[in-house]
Amino acid sequence: MHKRERSLPHGLRRRIYSFSVGTVLTIAAAGVLLGLAFLQNAWSNQKLLWQLREIGQLKTDISKMSESMQNYILAGEGSSAECIAVWTLLSDDIQSLETRSSRSSALLIRDLQDYQDNTGQDFFTLLYRSGSMNVTSFYRQFMTQQDDRLFLCNLLQNDLIEQMTAQYPTAVKSNVFYLTLYGITLLCLLIFTALFSFSFADDIYRPVQKLVDQAGEMMVGNYQLEDLPVLQQDEIGYLTGAFNEMKSRVRANFRDQEELRRLERLLHNAELRALQSQVNPHFLFNVLSVAAEAALTENADHTVDVIENISYMLHYSLTSVRDNTLLCDELKMVRAYLFLQKKRFGDRIRFELNEPEILPAVRIPGMTLQPIVENAVMHGTEKMAAGGLIRITVRSAPGAVEIYVQDNGCGMTEGMVEALNRGDNLHGTARSTGLGISNVRSRLEIFYHRKDLLQVESKVEKGTCVHLRYLMGEEADHVSDPNCG
Repeated sequence: MHKRERSLPHGLRRRIYSFSVGTVLTIAAAGVLLGLAFLQNAWSNQKLLWQLREIGQLKTDISKMSESMQNYILAGEGSSAECIAVWTLLSDDIQSLETRSSRSSALLIRDLQDYQDNTGQDFFTLLYRSGSMNVTSFYRQFMTQQDDRLFLCNLLQNDLIEQMTAQYPTAVKSNVFYLTLYGITLLCLLIFTALFSFSFADDIYRPVQKLVDQAGEMMVGNYQLEDLPVLQQDEIGYLTGAFNEMKSRVRANFRDQEELRRLERLLHNAELRALQSQVNPHFLFNVLSVAAEAALTENADHTVDVIENISYMLHYSLTSVRDNTLLCDELKMVRAYLFLQKKRFGDRIRFELNEPEILPAVRIPGMTLQPIVENAVMHGTEKMAAGGLIRITVRSAPGAVEIYVQDNGCGMTEGMVEALNRGDNLHGTARSTGLGISNVRSRLEIFYHRKDLLQVESKVEKGTCVHLRYLMGEEADHVSDPNCG
């Protein structure tokens, strides 16, 4: 079995990763949008809160300014430096106000800043009062200005509160919108997750269930199952393909085992028939030896030749079926058989044996050539009144010895030839020796572990040709005497 490199697909893992990454990114994007919306609303309110805090601090500074001037002017406590420091802080706070919100707030801030600039001279006049000036009048005027500053701060504060109040419904609507959008996104993700999970589970469950069903059938010995379709190019498809291949290999292994058992049975039957034919072979050999001696005593040379050929054929057929033999011994068996057939048929059938002068000493399974020759005689030319021809041609080929057994008899139909080439046994082909073409094919297959060593060609009324190939091993040598053994 050849090893094949395969790249394992990652379809299922890719789908899981894609779904997980897509879900996380979608949730993250929705969360970011929701957070930005909340942050925008919070930032808008935060700006108003900062301005309110600034206004509150400004009112505190105004109160401190009034208290400092009261202590310095009326009670004579403190110093002008303290008043100047508080005034400078108040001015800085007023000038640092920024127009961050509405137009009305911007106008109020501008009025407050201008008012602070315009009343600064009055502050310093009161602070550095001269002896002739009316201090009480100037102090009242300053306190009135402080009340004006507080009034402007209160207006600005109220305006900011109104803005916050006006923005609250919009902020609530915005938050509700984004919350709803986020909820819809989560709901869609939930539905998509459910659909993906059901589809993903079904894509995995159905093929796996089919694999389980076929595995159960194989456990009870049913291997004649159709291959499962590979519907998807992912890990499940790879597993299905591997299961189909494993099933095919197991099925092929069982077929090989069944074929091996069949061949073993054929070999056992052939050996049994050979054993059954051994009806006291020593007695038969002794009888034939006595007959040959009697014929020799009577100067019956023709009878001696017949008896000797029969004796050799009997001895060879009883010993070679179970053992391998040399090709030259098998050819000697064929010559003995042809000698007897010539005596039987006379001029009705002509026999030709063409072989090279130097024949390789090849070990072959015994009784694999003579049955083919016998089939050619009995099923090809036996019924011919005259003109029969049996031609046996032996040729050396690279790594093998090829033998062609040809006859010009009645031939066979195309269906019969196809059946024989498949290894089927045709009724009537195994008469006489009990070893037909199918048995010869089986013996060659057992001996050489190959199935292509016997080929039959035939046409009706044009004769038959059987092509045999005997493979040569490294130990084969050559002999010049074809009658060896």
